[in-house]
Amino acid sequence: MGHSLERTDRTWEGDPFKKFDFYIPKYNLYLDVTGTSFTKSESIKRAHMLQLRGAIIAILGIKVSVAEILAAKGYRTAFANVAEREGEIRFMPYSRLKVLEKNGRAIIAQPEEIEFAKGERTYILTRWTDWLKPNQFLRWLKLK
Repeated sequence: MGHSLERTDRTWEGDPFKKFDFYIPKYNLYLDVTGTSFTKSESIKRAHMLQLRGAIIAILGIKVSVAEILAAKGYRTAFANVAEREGEIRFMPYSRLKVLEKNGRAIIAQPEEIEFAKGERTYILTRWTDWLKPNQFLRWLKLK
């Protein structure tokens, strides 16, 4: 029996090229948008519970794995975060995320560690301040 589209989108199954929200041919870039309804102060409170400082952005671990697959196939991949209440947007290239992970600035959190995780999902936690502002992201896009 098949899986629903919603379920397939949140698993390893299916086409990795359909897992991200946008493909921008000009930059050979796959972009996935992560939104949050937390204010920065709410995010800071959650971060404090995890012994982290500052506002955090959580990226679904499966999405990071898909980014890795797409990057291995020669595509550029990045995440965009829209802080709805502040009306701000930030960007996290997959390559930058890997560097942050390597340096201990992005951490893997298991579902039981964070109250907004549901089911058996793993999240990669990053600091808001490590994400690129739109003008910085544009410079990154033009570099390669």
